[in-house]
This record gives sequence, structure tokens and C-alpha cells, in this order.
Amino acid sequence: LKSLRLASSDKCFFLLHFAAMPRKMVFRAMLVLPSLALLSTPGGGAPLADQDIGYELLFTSAGPDVQRTCFQTPELHPPTSGAFFIGGPAKFDMGGYQFQSFFDGYGRMNRFELQDGKVCFTAKYMNTSYYKEAELLGRPAGGMFMGTEPKLPPCPLTHPFCKLTGMESDNNWVNLMPTGEPGEGLLLTDSPIFVRFDFESMGTFGNYKWKDGGISGMLPKWLKAFHAPATGSAHPVRRPGTESTWVEVMLEVGFSQFLAVYTIDTRTMDRALLAHVPMKGPMYFHSFGVSENYVVLPCNLKMGGNGSAGGNSIIGAFGDGWDGIHVVDRNGNVQVFETDRFFHVHVANTFENETGIVMDLGTFQKVPFSYHTLETA
Repeated sequence: LKSLRLASSDKCFFLLHFAAMPRKMVFRAMLVLPSLALLSTPGGGAPLADQDIGYELLFTSAGPDVQRTCFQTPELHPPTSGAFFIGGPAKFDMGGYQFQSFFDGYGRMNRFELQDGKVCFTAKYMNTSYYKEAELLGRPAGGMFMGTEPKLPPCPLTHPFCKLTGMESDNNWVNLMPTGEPGEGLLLTDSPIFVRFDFESMGTFGNYKWKDGGISGMLPKWLKAFHAPATGSAHPVRRPGTESTWVEVMLEVGFSQFLAVYTIDTRTMDRALLAHVPMKGPMYFHSFGVSENYVVLPCNLKMGGNGSAGGNSIIGAFGDGWDGIHVVDRNGNVQVFETDRFFHVHVANTFENETGIVMDLGTFQKVPFSYHTLETA
């Protein structure tokens, strides 16, 4: 890094606006190899992340599945016919137990079919292991993020390992990625596990088995020796200028930690390693940036240990992991830029222009996860 320029810009604020974001700041970084310019402006008035700002009853269960129902919309003339899918947590209680974080809620997929003069809506809970295990017990089998109220009892004698089935890893309601299989996509969350999803029936069909995944169908050949996959990103990004090349990441943990940056060809469903990026700890990447020639990794959140949010759950384990912005080129070379410390969850856009790489994202001055901002009741 040869130069660092800081400036405020009113225009920058309007590049990205997230309503009701605690201590909102809009960040626009122009990474110029080998220089960097940073433009940011705080959006004052919002409370800090560790204050209780009253999210009680904001999230309530959505009710049962909705069979395909069509509505006449004479004014709707979409440029093309198709279906829009969006998922989310939709059921937050079962058997007298309520999740304390909306992240633990059982996922449901919603489909909107857009046609000329008509919209058809369907909603269906995801028949994942996470959901089926709870139905078997008649109550949640566990709560990864913040547990339940009241606390769950021990596993029954008839099912003594109910909390050790691995079922919590497939509640993938966050995102949907296309595949080379007609009528099928992959459901994602911050996990290295991808869940198969049928567009027509809206059913899930277990974890996707990669061609290079070995016996488990998941572990790639390029996984470092004595390491295991820990997390992924819910937001892989299609590389600009390509039709089927998506960039994804996977945290590999062992005696040391590496972030595997790899590509997925959605036509052939082949995976290829781009780079193993050394990490200073178990870093967390819910999202990252991809331009035509670069992958941009803001390294700011890590998991494990005593996080700033406190407590004994996953939410309490998020902490400050600031290690600059890592940029990976097409050859796997890594360059690190040091900027003022910030935290992020979502990236809005990343692209290249005559100045270098431009990234638009919302930032926080504190770790953005805390109990007050994630409770359902």
C-alpha cells in the first residue's frame, strides 16, 4: 500500500442505503493496485448495536404452507415470464418452545410466478433434516444461535443423540443458486453444505454431492491436509463477464486456518481452487465482493472464543477479527490493504473502473451481532 486517502462525500451516502441499520455507515472503497482510496460517511441517528431497540414481536410465525394461489393483476406486464424465489425463517416455535433468534427459525421458500396480468404465489416449508428432526421430537432439537425459551430438555432415551445428528447444518433458507440440472437449484447458508431444491415441487432432496467430493460428496480434493471445512458464504457471486462461473469461499480449520477461494461452473458443476488465503483465525464471510478480475475479502469478523456480544451461543462468539482487505487476483495472488477498521455483513456491488476496484457496502463501527438485535421475543 503506497497511499491512503480519506474523504467524506454526501454522494457516497446515497450509493447504498439500508433503512434502520444500527449505526449506519456507507462505505465505498476504491482499491487501486497498489493504492487505495476510501470514501465514507456515517449515517447518524440510529442506535448502537448493543442497545435494546425493541425488536420484540417483529418476527412471528408465518402459518402453514400456502398452495399455489393466483391473483389477477391487469396492470402487470413483466418483460419476461418466470418465477422469483425468496426464502426466510418462518416458524419460530414448536411444542411450547420458542427460538430466541430468528436465525434459528425453520426455513420456508416462497415462489412468485410472474405472468402477463397474473401473479401466482406458493409457500412451502423446507423438508430439511433440521425440520424433520424437530417434527420427530415434537419440539426443536436444538437452537444454534441463541437457544430456546424455555430451555430444551435432554434428549429422550428413545433418541439419545438428538442434538448430535448434524441436522442443524441444512436449514439453508438464505439464498438460491442455479445448477446445470434443469428445474433444480441449490439452497445456501453460511455453511459448506449445499441443499438440493426442486423449483416445481419446492421440495428439498438432501445435500448436494459434488463430483470431486469423495465418499461424503462434500470434501474437495484441494482441501488442505489435516483440515476440515467449517463455514462457507451464503452469497457466492457470479463473476462479471461470465455466464456460469460463480466464486465461493470455504473456511478450512486445523492447526492453522485458510480461506479457500474457489469457483463453481454451474453448467458442469465442477469446482476449482483459486487460492488458499491464510487467515489469522476462524474468519466469517457472510458475503464478499467479486469483480471481473478480483475477489475482495474484507476480513473483519471472526468466530470462536468470547465475542463482543457475550453469552454461550454462536451469536455470542462473533468478535473483532480485523485484518484489512484481502484482494485475490485470477492467478491466486493475494494483496492486503490496510484501512480504518470497519465491520460488514452484506456487499452491494463490486466492479472495476479506471481507478481500480470499487466496492459498495454497508459498514458498522461495532460488531453487528448482539442479543438485542437478534432476539425474537
